[in-house]
Formats: sequence, structure tokens, C-alpha cells
Amino acid sequence: MEITEVNKNGVVASINGNVAEVMVACKGDECSGCKAALLCSTNKDAVRLQVAIPDGMTLKRGDDVKLTGRLRGWFGGWMVLAGLPCLLVLAGIGVGYKAGMGDVAMGLTCIGLVAAYYLTLWGLKGKADRRVEWSISG
Repeated sequence: MEITEVNKNGVVASINGNVAEVMVACKGDECSGCKAALLCSTNKDAVRLQVAIPDGMTLKRGDDVKLTGRLRGWFGGWMVLAGLPCLLVLAGIGVGYKAGMGDVAMGLTCIGLVAAYYLTLWGLKGKADRRVEWSISG
């Protein structure tokens, strides 16, 4: 299993065409130990996921299934969380050097740029695509 995968067991609640609504045990403390809990688009109070049924698989209501959640775009997420702040620090150093700032002022400029960046991300957290793609794996 990759670091970008999460496995859950569930029961098929209903089927609509090639989409199954699967009830998963994701309530309460189970999400606290999940690697993808922060990135999961599943509301912690909701226990149903809409999952596409793979071609050739036949399911009926009440079937036990295994779901695999894969984090899409994890590299881009790491770039947003770590790569861009590093670039902001370098930009702060470059601007501070060109402006003739002292070391303390340059450091405070870098800290201010990174703090503003993370505050902006925090403000936009509700608009983020959580990027967990669930599929039936068994």
C-alpha cells in the first residue's frame, strides 16, 4: 500500500446505474487514525460514499465491498504546502538584499511573507478540492 492510499470496508446501500452508494465505518474515532482524514472530502458525520462500479463487477444491495481511497495530486499539494513557501523565503532574501536590509529585517520580511501565504491558504481552505478518489477494489 502506498502512502497515498487508504482502505475502508463498506456495505452497498443502493445502486443507481453504474454508481454504488456505499456505507463506510467512518464515524467517530475511526477517522482520527486515518492518514487521509485531513484531505478526505467525506463529511465526518456522513457515512455514505458515491463510488463508480468497475466494468464487469456486479453488485447488489447488502454486498460487502472494500474501498480504496487514493489521494490525487499529492505532489501538487506538497508544492503548495512546502515548495511555494520556500520560494517566498528566497524571494524575501532577494528583495531584502536588493533593498539593503539588515539580517533581522530580511528575516522578518521572510517570516511575514510566509505567514501571509499560510493565512491566505487557511482562508481558502473551504474552497479546496480534497482530492480523495474512492474506488471499489474488492
